[in-house]
Amino acid sequence: MSYEFKGNPGNLMSHMIGHNENPNHTEHIYEFNELAHQIAQEEIQRIVPELCQSICIKAFNETINAVMRAFDYDINTVLTISFSDLEAMFKSQKARKFVSDAITKEVKKSLKNIHLDFKM
Repeated sequence: MSYEFKGNPGNLMSHMIGHNENPNHTEHIYEFNELAHQIAQEEIQRIVPELCQSICIKAFNETINAVMRAFDYDINTVLTISFSDLEAMFKSQKARKFVSDAITKEVKKSLKNIHLDFKM
């Protein structure tokens, strides 16, 4: 959009600082204020949505990264504890006896199903 100042731009500053040689002094001041307000409003409307989007995207990405770091730490902690517990469990006499008994039971069950026929 283009902006048009209706007064004489060369006289604008002299009017604003009090050297009033122009009978339209007050009108020029109002036009200048209106133009400045219009430019500011349009720039705000252009910049604010882009700025908000940029800030929101950055905040979202930082939050996701923080959550993923925490999630990774939690998973690693759980696995460390679980594997430590499993190691202790499998090293125990009760666990070895349980596994050994289960294997022996399955072997015996399999052996019962074997039938040998000898023909002579």
